[in-house]
Amino acid sequence: MRGTMRTLAMIGMIVCASAVGCDSTNAGSAATPPLRDTKWQLSASSDAALDPTKFAVTADFGETDISGRSAVNRYGGPYAVSADGSFKTGALYSTRMAGPADAMRAESVYFELLGKARRYSVNGANLALSDEGNQTILTFTAR
Repeated sequence: MRGTMRTLAMIGMIVCASAVGCDSTNAGSAATPPLRDTKWQLSASSDAALDPTKFAVTADFGETDISGRSAVNRYGGPYAVSADGSFKTGALYSTRMAGPADAMRAESVYFELLGKARRYSVNGANLALSDEGNQTILTFTAR
């Protein structure tokens, strides 16, 4: 009886330690690796106003924050991902520099699409962000 209790106690401690070690913000699997400490350059968008060949748009992921360039300004804020591939940004901030009208429009479109992103997937050197309908809306290449 004493041996059984000791075994159950050890199993309980292992389960608790395992649960504490899990971080849903950066969890990943073979299909959805964590984004932590990755840097990306926008390579495609579902909106023609955001042409990645004309504007520098980047996304740098820390442990819980995203930051980068958004055509004219720098931006940042929180994000969350989970092992099932879900993705969401929190309230983002940005600097308030003005730029050419087309660049300002591209920046506005980028923030709109980034706010709609609900899923992510990494395939080699590419990151795809998709909306609720699982349509890819932003594609990035590792940098």
